[in-house]
Amino acid sequence: MAAPGGGPGWGGAPGPHSPGPRTALGKVFINTGFVKNPSARLGRILEIEEVVEALMEGIVTNKKMVFVPSNQGVGLLLERVFPERAMNLLRKMCEVKFDAVIGQRSTQ
Repeated sequence: MAAPGGGPGWGGAPGPHSPGPRTALGKVFINTGFVKNPSARLGRILEIEEVVEALMEGIVTNKKMVFVPSNQGVGLLLERVFPERAMNLLRKMCEVKFDAVIGQRSTQ
């Protein structure tokens, strides 16, 4: 299978232009300072340092998926167990809210 950029080795046997092993980070909100006062009713807002540390550990140990915090992996199981309506409610409770984007002018 050809890589999106045209190179060989994407998703198949490693080739000379293969990107090698990959590690994915589970969906999380990271406080990068781009928005003001991020908050969530369920879950917590993560800091850059803790996410980088966990992601680097995952890369070094050759993990395919890294979840920060580690209990986020339960979400994959819940999606298979609970009906879609319940999952939509859970997602709504996990939504991150914030005051404004830093550097963007207020329209008020």
